[in-house]
Amino acid sequence: QPGSSMKPFLYALGLERGFAPATVLPDIPMDFGGEKVYVPLNFNNRYNGPVRYRIALASSLNIPAVYLLYRIGVNDYMEKLSQLQFDSLEGERGSTGLSIALGSSEVTLYEMVHAFSVFANDGYMNKVTFEKQKPSLSDTRSFTKVYESDTARIICNMLSDDSARELGFGHSKTFSTQYDSMLKTGTSNQFQNIIALGATTEFTAGVWMGNFEGETVVRQTGSSIPASIVRQILDELTAEYGAGSFLQPQTYEKKRICVLSGMSAGENCPSVTEEYVLKENKEEQICTWHNKSNGHVQITYPSEYQHWASGQNMSGNISTGSSLLQIIYPTNGASFVYDSSIPQSQQMLRVQATGGSSNRAQLFVDDIFFGEAEGRLYWNVPLERGRHTLRVECNGEQTEIYFAVF
Repeated sequence: QPGSSMKPFLYALGLERGFAPATVLPDIPMDFGGEKVYVPLNFNNRYNGPVRYRIALASSLNIPAVYLLYRIGVNDYMEKLSQLQFDSLEGERGSTGLSIALGSSEVTLYEMVHAFSVFANDGYMNKVTFEKQKPSLSDTRSFTKVYESDTARIICNMLSDDSARELGFGHSKTFSTQYDSMLKTGTSNQFQNIIALGATTEFTAGVWMGNFEGETVVRQTGSSIPASIVRQILDELTAEYGAGSFLQPQTYEKKRICVLSGMSAGENCPSVTEEYVLKENKEEQICTWHNKSNGHVQITYPSEYQHWASGQNMSGNISTGSSLLQIIYPTNGASFVYDSSIPQSQQMLRVQATGGSSNRAQLFVDDIFFGEAEGRLYWNVPLERGRHTLRVECNGEQTEIYFAVF
């Protein structure tokens, strides 16, 4: 299982499906409902709220990756992986779900390195040959176009961005080179497999650390051991053969954006950075998250982040605003499984709501009053088998969903 080292292929597809480097993805508690409820967690069990696309990939956050796949669709992603020649995945579509966003399906290191090479090769996949002479990119007969050139160039830029990695990995010297290079690591669920991939304009390298008995390798997530080996390999190769600079995307230009919202920076945005924005994007939206109130900058989060924001110990003025009342967890139509081996008192469903014109709301379960919450709107409801309705009322406004427990 390659773990997070698969994420670049998903984020590259996302760029070609309308997502942008400045797009904000949710890193908040989420479930992805349906017949099987999937609830992903970050490796450190922390949630970062709204996270820009670049940081979500470079810092290898799990929830934004699953959200991205949920939006794109598993079928489209599996088709792209087939184009990337992941032959190990053939025939697995029927048994593959959203967890493939986190690299849950088994592939070979050979397939990983071959596919990862497309980014430094400007979106082209080379036909592998065992020869000393490297084929020229101008000889298109040896190559298959898998991603647009600018897609590949932006992924190279993101995975070579030290500052974008800080949230997930801190200031790791392993990832910093004197030449242009991109690196991505991955760890399987029980740490049986630890993978690192790296590339320059000239070479792509990969290292797998594990054993064939499936035992835990290192009881620590994100181990830097394979990454340091890849780094040493690239150092040696670059010292002998050199390395060029990663190409800049042609259809994008850098513009000032708000660090928090990803929108074009406004006069009230306290933190600003530069990010790639499509040149043809004429609908430039100035940040709506930061506004001045009584001489102070106030942050107004969109409704999906309000419950997360209300529980954060953040400095400054935070406004959850007066938005539409909604139940954000569980999702409408979600299904849960009752585990008879666990005491009933320990099986609780945490219902979360946000919005409304008041900071006080009442919860009704199957039309029976359950309780009132103030400020952070959440209730712990015991799980019971059957089909149930949840209704939240707030100052005359109400919203309702249903869920099932099997």
